Amino acid sequence: MSVSGSAWRQVLVSTLSRCWLVVEALKEKQVDDRPRLLNLAKRSFNVNTNYVTDLSLWAHETANLIREGRWQNIDLEHLVEELEDLGKSEKRGIASQLVRLLIHLLKWEYQPQRRSDSWLDSITDSRLQIELAIMDSPSLKNYPLLELDQAYQRARSNAAKQTHLPLSKFPETCPYALDKILDQDWLPE
Repeated sequence: MSVSGSAWRQVLVSTLSRCWLVVEALKEKQVDDRPRLLNLAKRSFNVNTNYVTDLSLWAHETANLIREGRWQNIDLEHLVEELEDLGKSEKRGIASQLVRLLIHLLKWEYQPQRRSDSWLDSITDSRLQIELAIMDSPSLKNYPLLELDQAYQRARSNAAKQTHLPLSKFPETCPYALDKILDQDWLPE
């Protein structure tokens, strides 16, 4: 859904008039009356306290405002923040699952005598979580490859701590190809 130029002009005019109200309040030297000024500022800028107190309610209300085309009432600053954070969160999730997966693959290979169903469950679940994240956001298909080197370094360090093996026991660079790492049927031997 795109917002027309006239809708953006309305948002701009509305924001400027709200700014003007606060400036006028300051000119009237009502600064001593802080609660009143804060209240005026909140009303003037349409500050949505739900963003701070109940994110789920804020998101629901914002979605309704968008559906209804009430652009002037949208908490645009926080909406943009949330949209940016959503992408970051998806990337963080993939990176986290990739580290978890690599830790367990290293442990599987370097401590075969300790292999367990829980390690296998972690490997399977990490692969699934990465797959689901990419299905939800296909534009992140190449993200695991971009993160592989950094994820491997974290995994290598954590695997050394968890196994009590020296860090030097693990290769300095990832010994596994990404297609193998993500392959549901592959395990290192």
